[in-house]
Amino acid sequence: MALKGIGEIYVNNITLSGVIPQRFEKAALGLRDSIVIVKDYAVYFGRQGSQTYPVAADSTISLERVDLADLYFKNQTSGENATVHILGTVHREE
Repeated sequence: MALKGIGEIYVNNITLSGVIPQRFEKAALGLRDSIVIVKDYAVYFGRQGSQTYPVAADSTISLERVDLADLYFKNQTSGENATVHILGTVHREE
């Protein structure tokens, strides 16, 4: 039985370099529910012009109804290269 509004599973990660913000996905990709896992070092995340939300190293946050092309991440400290993993379900209009 197919569930309405639920698409395929999305899994991806990026390794950040320096303190320059990095966009998680280049093209629009909406997720209905997602888990963000930050490994090794603390990061900031937010939109293109402002990454002010801190996420501690080796922690997890959850997001609902987000477009990954709108998410930007950067290391909190220069010289540290955190890895950001996102697992979610692709949002699909029915």
